[in-house]
Parts: sequence; C-alpha cells; structure tokens
Amino acid sequence: MSPPTFPTPPSEDSRESDAGSTEPRPTLKTGDSGDDVMLLQARLAALGVLTSPVDGIFGPATEAAVKEVQRRVGVEPTGVVDERTAGSIADVTEEDADLGPGTTGGSTPGTPEPKSRLVVNETNRRLVITGPGGKVLVLSPLERRTIPEDDFEDFKPLLDDLQRRSVVALPPNEASNALGLILGGAVWALVIFGAFGLFRGSSTYWIVGAAAIALAVIILAVAAKLGRTAVWRWTLQLAALVVILAVGIALPGSAVYFSAGVDQLVQAAYFDGTLPQDQLDLTLLGRGLQLLFLAAVSLLPALLYFLFDRQQLRTLREQFERHMFRLDPSIQTLADVRAKYGTLLEEAYGPVLSHGGGRLLPGRRSPVLVATIVITLGWLLTLLNPDVGLITDRAGIIQLFQPDPSTIVFGFLGAYFFALMTIQRGYARGDLRPKTYTQITVRIFVAIIFAWVLQLSPGDDEAGYLLLLAFAAGIVPETAIVWLREGLRGKPGKEFSRWMAERDPLTNLEGIDLYDRARLLDEGITNVEGLAHHDLIELLLQTRIPAPRLVDWTDQAILYLHVGTSSVETDEKPPMSRQDAIRQLNAHGIRTATDLEQAHWEAKERGDLDTFLQIVPGLRAGTPPRLSIILDTIRDEEWMANLRNWHKPVHLFEHTLDWPPSAPAEAAAEPELPTDAGNGVPEPATPASLAPAG
Repeated sequence: MSPPTFPTPPSEDSRESDAGSTEPRPTLKTGDSGDDVMLLQARLAALGVLTSPVDGIFGPATEAAVKEVQRRVGVEPTGVVDERTAGSIADVTEEDADLGPGTTGGSTPGTPEPKSRLVVNETNRRLVITGPGGKVLVLSPLERRTIPEDDFEDFKPLLDDLQRRSVVALPPNEASNALGLILGGAVWALVIFGAFGLFRGSSTYWIVGAAAIALAVIILAVAAKLGRTAVWRWTLQLAALVVILAVGIALPGSAVYFSAGVDQLVQAAYFDGTLPQDQLDLTLLGRGLQLLFLAAVSLLPALLYFLFDRQQLRTLREQFERHMFRLDPSIQTLADVRAKYGTLLEEAYGPVLSHGGGRLLPGRRSPVLVATIVITLGWLLTLLNPDVGLITDRAGIIQLFQPDPSTIVFGFLGAYFFALMTIQRGYARGDLRPKTYTQITVRIFVAIIFAWVLQLSPGDDEAGYLLLLAFAAGIVPETAIVWLREGLRGKPGKEFSRWMAERDPLTNLEGIDLYDRARLLDEGITNVEGLAHHDLIELLLQTRIPAPRLVDWTDQAILYLHVGTSSVETDEKPPMSRQDAIRQLNAHGIRTATDLEQAHWEAKERGDLDTFLQIVPGLRAGTPPRLSIILDTIRDEEWMANLRNWHKPVHLFEHTLDWPPSAPAEAAAEPELPTDAGNGVPEPATPASLAPAG
C-alpha cells in the first residue's frame, strides 16, 4: 500500500471545475483522527515541517507543524486546519514556504548521504520537543531515533539541556575503524611475508603464506566488527566445541573398536582366512551404526547448546530496562536504571558495547564438557554390549541397540530423558545456559545412586517394576523417596519421609511444571518460600522465563505463604487447610496477593466487605476475620510494592518541551490511589526533569 499523499496544488482547469462546488473541506484540529489527518500529516512531512510518524492522529506535533506553515504563508497560526488553511497547505510549495533545512525529500543522485545523529529517549514517556524554529521532534518511550545533522543542530540547545537532566541521551557517532584495522594489519602481514619470501621462495611457502594472510584479514575484520571481547568469546566457544566433538566421537569410537576386537576380526578375515567376508562386513556395519548412534545421542545435548541462537545482548538489556519501568516504582529514567542495576547488568550481559555486545553471554563452557563426558559414559554403559560377537543376520544388529536390563541403566535413561526435555524447553525459551548442564550431570549421578539403592530391594534386579521405578526416579527423584517411604513402613518410614519430603514444593503454584521447577532450582529456589523471598530482579536477569510469568509466580507465592495452615480447631467446623483456603479463593477468582488486595478494595467500594471477609472462615468467634489479618501481613511484603506497580494500568504519558528551556517547573503530584487495601502506592509525580519547561 502506497503512503497517503495530501492534494497537490490544483491546476487552472481543476480550479475552474471546482469553483461551483459547495461542499466545504473538513475542519481538522487537535484530537481528530482518520484518513484526512493522515493525508494532512503526509503533506506536512513532505514539506519538511513534521518529523513525527504519520499515524492519523492530530496531536501536538501535527498542531505545531500546522502553525509553522500558517505563519510562513501569512495565515493566523491557530493550529486548526479550516478550509482556508487546507487550501494554503495544498497550494504551498517548499520554495514558497521557505522551509529551509529539514526537508525530507531525499538526497540528489550523486550527492553524499547527509550526516545524522542518534537521539535516545531515556524515559518511558512520549516526548514532544519543539525547537526554536517551530520544528517538532516526537520521541516514543525509550525510542532510539536517528535524525539528520541539520535537524539535530536546530534542536541541539534544547537536547543538550535535556541530556543534562537525564531525559535524553546523545551518544556520539561511533567512527568505524574496521577499514583502518584491516588495511594496517594487511600491510604489515604483506611486509613480513614478502621479506621472508625473498629467502624462501618455494611454492608451498607462497600458498601457505597467502592462506595465512587471508585468514588474518578475516580475523581482523571480525575483530573490527564485533570487538576484541566478542572475538575472544567466540574463540573460546569454538575451542570448547572442538573438544566436545572429540570427546563425543573419540570415546565411543575407542570403546567400540576395542570391545568388538575390530583389529582381530580384520586379521582373521584378510590375513588368516578363518572368517568369512560377509560376516566381517555385517559385523563392521552393525558396529559402525552403533558408533554413529552413540556419538549422536552423546553429542545431541551439547550441540543444541552450540546451535542455540542467542539474542543480541543489547536486546536483552533493553528488554530488562523496559521491565524495570513497570516493576520498580522509583524508576523514572534510564539513568535511574543504570544507577540502581548497572552492576547487575554488567555481570549478566557484560559492558555496553557500541555494536550491540555480540550474541554470546558471559560464562564458562566447562559444565557442557563435563555433562558430555558423563552422558557419553552412560550411553557406553547402556549400549556397548561387548558380549555380542560376530553378527550373522539383522537380529544381531538389533541386539546391539538393546539396553542392558539393569536398574542403573534405566535410571540413566530416565535422567537422559529429563535432560532432553529440559534442554528442549530452554532452547525454545531462549534460556539455555551452562548451569543447565550442571544440573543434568548431578541428575544423572543421583539417578545412579537411587538405582544402587533399589538393588537392595528383595527380588530380581531385572524385575519390570524395579526398572520402571528406576526410570521414573531418573526423571523425578521424589519417586524413589515415595518408594522408600512405602518400603520402610512404621515409625522409621514416617521419620524418613518427613526428613526427605520437600515442604511446599513449587508445583503447588499454578503454571509451574517439572521443568520450570528444575530451572528455578538452578537459581537456588527449592520451594514456595524461596520463590516469594528471592531477588526478583536477579531472576529476570539470569533466566529467560517471561517477566509476566515470574511476576505471577511471585505474586502467587506470597499469597500461598500468608494463607497459612490452620492448626487450631474452630468453633463450628474443622480447620480449613491451606490448600482448601487457596481453592476457596481461586473459586472466587483470587489467585494472587495483588488480586486479594484489589478484590478487598472493590468489596469495600460496593459496601459488602463483611461478606467478602467470610470467604475464608476465621478460627474462633471474636477473633478478627482471617482475610483481614492476611491483608495486614502481606501489605509490607518485600516485593508487594513492585507487584502493585506492575499491575497498574499502563498509560502513555506525554510531555511537551518547548524552546527556550527554562528552569524546570515544580510538578504537582498526582492524587494517590486508595490505600485501605494495601495497594495504595502513590502514583509517582512527574519528575522535575520531565516537567514542561516554561
């Protein structure tokens, strides 16, 4: 679809034909929207007086542009497009209006592209900046806008003032040193190469030397593009990949070669003549397929990590900064984010680099290598089958892929199944990190230990139920704990179960499954209490779990903890357990602590507060309602202010800043929200740095 265009100046014939038309042009003013406004904005943009997007909304930027044209063509600058103004805008040309710099007509062929400057809105508010010549620059919240150098000079005094107040940032243009670095390196390489070539002029020398120079130029180009830090990370990444490939191929290859006695089989077939050729070929084929399978299943988890397409670090930083504006009520500008969380950001994503920071997160690759070694050894234990000798038919090949029926092998298979599902979840979510592989390694060893314990049970180690139990223990170790509890009946079993069982597991919350729990375990969160009181900001930085889900889980965890478990008998009925109380609240649509506060406030507004407080019955007559006490206790929870701020309706605030800049006006604080329910964190007042100048 082509962009809308405002009517061009009419010809004499069209003027005569339109003379008899009595249909008036529509009047456009601030607050209007639609196709007519889009046509107007497109015409103003073509004349160079409107730099904001053509969105079909008649806002302050469009009004300022209309006033500018009205002043330059001799019409009273009202900012309203009546019939006279519309005709003037349609008739005026760029030369007649004397619009000067800022025209968006593009560059003439053969002329260099105009220089530009980057302007960054450091606030979560829409900024409408009016320059000294009446030009308007509109910046969306947190927008990075590149504007022509000429327009930048018009706005520069006001932009400099806003930069001092941390409202906008004006990053310097990064001069690319790629060409100089490449040429300088290439010149020195050629000089050294030519000097040695005078004395060693063999063809091999020249071929190898030319390849070395080409490789050096490529490395220099990559270094100039990504920076030394990124190149070093990619070098370590490549080295780790080579070592892991060697482990995943060399270990199974050596094991298969020596266990099958390949050298003896070849000796017997080709030198001694005691082994038929067809049996040797079938045996080598089976062992080759076995080797390929062992290498594939051993390397698959690690290869998914190296194939994982990471997000740009700058993208991750900007995503985190946007979340902070919603989550932290004290944040007003990006300068606040950097002052409060700058150290955490550098630890998570590294320093800010001009090119975006690359695609590799900081961290060691050794956990991936260790996990690959452990997984390879596990698969060798599972499928090596050294007792299979010569293969004479297809059944012999299938026998090579039959796992050994023991609890240790099936415990490993369960842990490997869990590892694949965990890695697949992290791969899809963009949250695949080396610490995930540490958990996989530990899970495999735990599964093997449980398998050894299962072997102590009476009966055959190859019994079907024991193998299934070992497999389940590899996926969920709690399965083995339940089995031990049932096996140790009586007081010892109860004491052991009480000691081993996890109190308030994370799966008691909605939306957390087995793999989410495993990911949170990587961050040291083992139960509901740990989640409710963990550093929510750190979770946002260290995991790629979507921020709304983390916020919702924390909100649920706080309510879960404060509902508590009734251990005191009530006057009329047995005590309501925590799970029953949670289900009762859920039946009324209350899932989280902020839901409870909001419902309490709405009930008070409706006048049925007493009925609301009886959703969860109290303990005894004469005691305060249970929900009232819960509301009192959650009000001062550490993260409640952040959760309330997150759930506030998102409004687009707009600030108009005019030239000349003056001392910031003292902004009046907005009215506070109701505080009776504990959700009354005052709306932050417009900061002085954002107050309209003048």
